[in-house]
Amino acid sequence: MLDNLVEYLTNYEKFNHLEGKTLKQEFQDLEKEISKYQLALYTTTNKIQHTTKGQNYTRLFPLHNGHFYTISWDIEKAKEIIKRKKSPVYQMEVKDLWENVSHENLDLNYINNVLSYEELEPIIVVFYAPLNAYIAIDGNHRLAKQYYKNRNGKITVYLLEPDDHLIAMCGEYYRVMYKINHNLQVLNNYVLGNLSAFEYTKSYTPEKGAMLLYKFNFLKYRFQALLK
Repeated sequence: MLDNLVEYLTNYEKFNHLEGKTLKQEFQDLEKEISKYQLALYTTTNKIQHTTKGQNYTRLFPLHNGHFYTISWDIEKAKEIIKRKKSPVYQMEVKDLWENVSHENLDLNYINNVLSYEELEPIIVVFYAPLNAYIAIDGNHRLAKQYYKNRNGKITVYLLEPDDHLIAMCGEYYRVMYKINHNLQVLNNYVLGNLSAFEYTKSYTPEKGAMLLYKFNFLKYRFQALLK
């Protein structure tokens, strides 16, 4: 898992994944920026939370040229955040969420023969900024049940923004991987001319489309490494 993303970062400087596209801007000190990401990965590689309170949701995210990374969320921790913040429920389009479901992990027998429509409590959805997508981390079977019933309908959800679902991840390593891949998307948009030098330094808002480059607290990571 670590070596795969490190290898990807090593080749990232060449922008080979943007082949055939016109690069309109140059990111200064790109090599230095990528080196920070590699160091952040190395210093947090042991900070995966193997013991959680209950269910985890782990998702593989493909990159370019066969590379990938995984992110894992602690569902009980996500529920604690929802309860503490008294998060409201929203209605979201079933077909929009269905586009980002990991279908290979669905149990069709459970969906068809066990799960009841009367038991459909709100599912938990995160806004995943690196892909600019909404992903269900709890309730994929309930989402599937609704999709098979009415793909054009809506489903009730609890929505966690990045600041909240980062806390719910199973360890600092996953948070670092998320932040790195978020930053890479920002850099992609910048060199392609989709973001100005002013925009890529601002906080992310879906309406404005501007994103923030995450910083990495290496002092914190080194202190955590001493506690392993």
